[in-house]
Amino acid sequence: MAVVPGDPANSVYVSIGLDANAGSRPGPVDGPGVTYDANYESLGAWQTARLRDLVAVDQTEVVECYNDWPGGLVNTTIVTGWTNDPTHRIIIRSAYQNEPTNVATDGFYFTSNNSRCFQAVTRNVDLIRVGLFPSAGTSAAYRVLELSAGGAGTNIVDQCIIGSDKNASVELILSGQHEVDIRNCFIYGNNASKAMDIGVYSFVFIHANTIRGVVDGIVGTRTGGTSEVRNNVVFAYTGTPLDLAAGYAVGGNVTEDASAPGQVYQITDPTSEFVDSSGANLHIVEGCGFRGLGEDLSSRFTNDIDGDTRSAWDCGADEYAVTAADEYNAMQMLGIPF
Repeated sequence: MAVVPGDPANSVYVSIGLDANAGSRPGPVDGPGVTYDANYESLGAWQTARLRDLVAVDQTEVVECYNDWPGGLVNTTIVTGWTNDPTHRIIIRSAYQNEPTNVATDGFYFTSNNSRCFQAVTRNVDLIRVGLFPSAGTSAAYRVLELSAGGAGTNIVDQCIIGSDKNASVELILSGQHEVDIRNCFIYGNNASKAMDIGVYSFVFIHANTIRGVVDGIVGTRTGGTSEVRNNVVFAYTGTPLDLAAGYAVGGNVTEDASAPGQVYQITDPTSEFVDSSGANLHIVEGCGFRGLGEDLSSRFTNDIDGDTRSAWDCGADEYAVTAADEYNAMQMLGIPF
């Protein structure tokens, strides 16, 4: 039987946090009634306790994290030593209604004052709907998120919020036939050196991220394989928005530089494009100029940072969605009963 993430018959739910009863809370896929396999105080304790051979037991390890850690989960997490494959994966995600929104105090998040908040040395590890917000640290080599696995497999980073003023928010140090997908993320910093630093790799797909307030946006060398940088929005930088070596497939990108690779729109006034162009809420507004200008990437994913289904393919992490409140206000203005 195929392993289905979210299926309690085949998946392991692990609650992270201080609440000893967290194992009885509902999961985001199955709803009320899901009982987790076990719960641990930290991801370090979870990893120590598990057998770590997912292929042998034919299962996907689903780790659901709750926002009941005061000040965030502070132990630097390094996922390593697992036997898995693209079918038998590790999925680390925030639990239902514990997703981060814009800032470190809202939803589950990793934090650390050491060199990393989160590092995956093991391939086939997915990080979904979590926050990464480092606390005070002075290391010039600080990387908030590092993916450094080699060999065949994939890593997926989806719907995450990364806030950092460190050297690099995301560092990819990859080798072998390895694929990394980073998509639908808000990344913001106070003049962090780089939002993404791509080293040696085989396949990298950087899709539909919104990046604000860094020196350089996406910096990538290229040593082979197929790699894409599409539908990303980079603004309020002081250096180069997209510094890419030859060979990247590009398109649907938005920056303040008219000549950026794959550019479809140039931002001239960020305040007219975002809910909070100088803060952490990087959702776009109704009148945003790059709505509908992104490339159709539905062969790889169909969601945005909020889990909304994409149809118009707005550039960046957020697909503009009309809320019930918007509809109510519009109907009130027209005198239509709601």
